[in-house]
Amino acid sequence: LSSAGACPEEYTPLSRYSVGTQVQLGGIVFECVDIACGYDGFEPEPSLEDGLWWQVWDVIGTCSGTYAPATSSPTTRPVSLAPTSIPITPTPTLSSAGAC
Repeated sequence: LSSAGACPEEYTPLSRYSVGTQVQLGGIVFECVDIACGYDGFEPEPSLEDGLWWQVWDVIGTCSGTYAPATSSPTTRPVSLAPTSIPITPTPTLSSAGAC
């Protein structure tokens, strides 16, 4: 098996996985290829022995370490709290001249 780099999150039994999700178990990276990935009996097998899991998981390769979360320094910029001018328009009133 070739190296797939850092390990994705570890497989959790009976969890829902969407198609395309990669997980690792025992240092082996698996990719979900069917909606049944989290069903009982379809758990990926790090020994790569035959089983139902072959129907729903692809073997991607080996991994070591973990993915580092993508972080970036927060950007700060001054925020103006000065009030803004809002034009005031007079409220229309009914005149008694047009009353019925």
